[in-house]
Amino acid sequence: MLRPDNRVKYPEVDLKLGIKSSLPSVKATLGLLMMFWRASNNPDELAYSKEAGNSIEVSDELRTKLIEKYHPIYSSIGISDEQFLERVNNNQLFKSQLESLIVAFELIWRVAKIKFDNNMPASSERTGGKRYPKTLLFTKNMDILDTVLSSDDEQYSKVLLS
Repeated sequence: MLRPDNRVKYPEVDLKLGIKSSLPSVKATLGLLMMFWRASNNPDELAYSKEAGNSIEVSDELRTKLIEKYHPIYSSIGISDEQFLERVNNNQLFKSQLESLIVAFELIWRVAKIKFDNNMPASSERTGGKRYPKTLLFTKNMDILDTVLSSDDEQYSKVLLS
């Protein structure tokens, strides 16, 4: 006889992270997170960035996937691949500190956990303006959002791109 698995106990989220954390352009940031997930075929985990001097930019593999998935839509309104990638790399997923992204994605929307690719503390980006490569760990809420919104893939993609 099979029995259900024990309930998984997740560590408590550190609520002090929500103090004085702001994230500008929240719609664009959430939209790009969803675009990453869809273009990568709904992964559990995604290393989305690479180092570029003191900043980060979209990884080469994800860059290719984004262009393959969204090129037909953005090119139809006259946006080139280079312009599209420039907008991607100027998103808060690449500009904001890890702690602000944690507040938005983990505490508020609960769609993904975000961490550095290495084991640095979350406060590493507070000073100096340097950004480090990050990885997204998606939650089941992404599946739920996608199920609700994906009845028309092309229209859904247009909304995300806007």
